[in-house]
Amino acid sequence: MKTSRLNSFVIIAYLLAICFVVIRNFYSPWGDVFNSNGNYSHYNNYLIFRQSFGHLLHSVNLYIPYPTEYFDLYKYPPLFALLMAPFYCLPVWLGYGIWTGINILLPIYGLRNLGLLNTNRGLVLALIVLSEAITAALNSQSNGIVIGLLLLSFSSALKENTFQSVLFIWLSAFIKIFGVLFFLIFLMFDQQRIKASLYALGIFGFFLLVPGFIGGFDALVQHYRDWFVLLENDFSLHVKYSVMGWIKSWFGLNLSKNLVILLGLAVQLLPLLLKWKSLERPSFYWPYLISLLIWMVVFNHMAESATYIIAVVPIAAWLAYVDRINALEWGLGILVLLFTVLGPTDIYPLYWRKLIVETYQLKAFPCIAFWMYLLVQSVYNSSLLEAKK
Repeated sequence: MKTSRLNSFVIIAYLLAICFVVIRNFYSPWGDVFNSNGNYSHYNNYLIFRQSFGHLLHSVNLYIPYPTEYFDLYKYPPLFALLMAPFYCLPVWLGYGIWTGINILLPIYGLRNLGLLNTNRGLVLALIVLSEAITAALNSQSNGIVIGLLLLSFSSALKENTFQSVLFIWLSAFIKIFGVLFFLIFLMFDQQRIKASLYALGIFGFFLLVPGFIGGFDALVQHYRDWFVLLENDFSLHVKYSVMGWIKSWFGLNLSKNLVILLGLAVQLLPLLLKWKSLERPSFYWPYLISLLIWMVVFNHMAESATYIIAVVPIAAWLAYVDRINALEWGLGILVLLFTVLGPTDIYPLYWRKLIVETYQLKAFPCIAFWMYLLVQSVYNSSLLEAKK
């Protein structure tokens, strides 16, 4: 199939996916829990985000239950509530449609900005990413936005647009805090380090304080206090789809989550020490930064199925980036497709889905294996991994 035809097919597929998710979730209530407006819906997470701006506007506690509005709790910083202002002002159906569109389209836009969709291979990988994007969007969460912002940060750094790169990292980090790790990118771009540090401080201060202009700064201080209380009491012994869950499932070990995270972080940082003089080589920073994005998911003990868009998109980016996919990459990529991407879908019977996703942690394992592989590649700088001209 010619690239132009495949490109048109990809665009149509993404637009149809947005329509499918919105219609399916908007008209399919679930569960036996009722509020004053009826069943809680499949877009409950969107309602949590949307209503947070109203709570910010009226200076009420962001972090307590509002059972007449939605199920569960808002767990994000005040800035995220402020960013939801446009959605609060829109009708729910329209705002939810836009929210879904952003979550599905932003990751692919990030790949496009990195120049990874210029070949048939890249476009086919975009279709595989779409399946994972649908899984994430069906949960109405923000994971597609997070990985899209981080990819845009990467492409901005490559174009030496330091301010924009820093801005995208902070936007992602104020949605999900682990995005802050991506500031390691500026170790690879020596000429941007000082500017990045100054921009990072300035943008952080602005994002920290700007919600105070809505409900007042006394209320903002209280919001941060309430948020810290929520985080202190949000500790869970349960592990989901992660390195911790994989170790428990395969080896029967219940290791300390903090210990596993620290060990994983040490392994992730080790290539920076081993290849300190090679940080600015594309053959180092491409596999390293992609491994870092995968790390953010597989070492998150509370990672859900919908979180894995943050790992699958970077893996697709790598497979689109390399000149030739070697045998090991083919094998790992097939495992990612069969288990990480398709594991939670109806392509498997329900019993198999539970075995793949939950019992044997096969949604997580291919991403863990790919993370290990990319770290090795970043250290040894294989000649096959040189940047495209």
